[in-house]
Amino acid sequence: MAVKSVLAVRTGSREPIMLKSITLHIAMPCLLAVLLSPQARGAATDEPGTTGAVAKWMSQEMDNVKSIGMPVCLYVYTNFKKATPDSTFLEGKDFLEDPEVQKALKGFHCIKMDVTRSTTIPKTWPRDMVEKFKQQKYAVILMDSSLQTQIIFKKKAFDAMEADPKAFIATADKIRKQEEKKKAAEKKEEKEKEVAEAAPKTVGKVPGLADPNEKKDDGKPAKKDPPKPAKPAGPADE
Repeated sequence: MAVKSVLAVRTGSREPIMLKSITLHIAMPCLLAVLLSPQARGAATDEPGTTGAVAKWMSQEMDNVKSIGMPVCLYVYTNFKKATPDSTFLEGKDFLEDPEVQKALKGFHCIKMDVTRSTTIPKTWPRDMVEKFKQQKYAVILMDSSLQTQIIFKKKAFDAMEADPKAFIATADKIRKQEEKKKAAEKKEEKEKEVAEAAPKTVGKVPGLADPNEKKDDGKPAKKDPPKPAKPAGPADE
């Protein structure tokens, strides 16, 4: 009230104009900040690789992915700052955001890869594998922990599987079970190796233990075979 009174005295009938000018100077920076924010522009939040579940996924080097030892779900995409029907479908509620798909991905290490240009592709991924990813443009790929198994899902599938949630869930379940079986076998083999290494090792004869293959020497002379009877002589030559 005090500021308004002083302005009224100094400016007379021009007081409303000056108040509007002051208010405008204060409000303009706030207005610009809101208009320039990603949420207001809409474009940034609609960029491929930035929406839905994949927004939290990270791009990682192949060495790091393999060291984790989990089956992998990789989302490859091309980012030209504009959403496409493929990216909207794969990243959205019809596929990766489907609750059952999200449930099926538990136990998978989920990552993404922007294949737009070489600077956005992690360096340790093999060139032939990267070229295969680039050809897909937009795809979700399920892999085992060794990254050898690669099952590709796309919206329009010509050289891949149709991006159908049911097919995806079934495939993810199959890979998970194979990984569990593989790990169980590795664990069993490791345990057997530990048991074998822990067992006492013996070299030569064991003291106090007779060798069943060794002949006993009781001090008696060895028995000799009885002499064979001589053959009767044939008739003498005349």
